[in-house]
Amino acid sequence: MVIDRIIGDPKKTKNWEEILKPPFFRYHVATSVEDAIHQLAENPGALILAGGQSLVPAMNFRLASPEMLIDIGKITGLSSILIEGDEVVVGANVRHRDLELSDEVFAELPVLRQALGNVAHVPIRHRGTIVGSICHADAAAEMPMMLTLTGGYVTAVGPEGTRKILAEDFFKFHMTTTRAADEMIVSAHFPITP
Repeated sequence: MVIDRIIGDPKKTKNWEEILKPPFFRYHVATSVEDAIHQLAENPGALILAGGQSLVPAMNFRLASPEMLIDIGKITGLSSILIEGDEVVVGANVRHRDLELSDEVFAELPVLRQALGNVAHVPIRHRGTIVGSICHADAAAEMPMMLTLTGGYVTAVGPEGTRKILAEDFFKFHMTTTRAADEMIVSAHFPITP
């Protein structure tokens, strides 16, 4: 059968990777930012999982093969949207749809809502995260463009401490950033423009 050659036949194969979409990986639910940083440092090749709307398809196509996924979805304090001074601060677990529907953000920086309306479709926006999209660094995506357009930056936390990375320095190439392998981006900062 043709289908057997495409996905494998569990009765005929001992190599289960032939019939699974993503490669094998270990999974860890982080309880804090410190826990996530520790796991990144201890497990080279680990990746952060927040919404997974970019990472999971990349894994299914075998474009990404992390040895471990570190789920940050349960970490408290990463789901906030704040207006601090002259910037909108978006935590690492904030969903696209939450930012899109924020009237406070719209009043301060309406261009974010306009851009978010072009991100995929509503079900994806309910699951995907702003920071995840920025870290994925797809050159055609709206959130990396908005971070760059507004002159924004991200906050990275790693074993060496916290650092601010300007958008112009963060995006190195298509789907490539200057985030160190043992760092986690905890927030994105969009300056409020006149």
